[in-house]
Amino acid sequence: MGTWFYRIVKAGVIATFLGIMVLGIFVAIARSEIDSFEDLKASPNGQMIRIRAADGTVIQENRNGSPEASRVRKSKWAEAT
Repeated sequence: MGTWFYRIVKAGVIATFLGIMVLGIFVAIARSEIDSFEDLKASPNGQMIRIRAADGTVIQENRNGSPEASRVRKSKWAEAT
């Protein structure tokens, strides 16, 4: 029984080591294909965020998180008060 037990443990250790190596290779490949954070921030394909009042009018539009690209509008409620 002792030799079989050690063979199974040895095979498990080898399989674990190979699995960790393969996982590391996959992570390295995926990481090399991802754009850097600075490239993503400079991308013009950002999401537009619209802040709406209770009546549905747009209070503020913000594109790409840049304040200079924002437009502020008054809602009908703010104009009435």
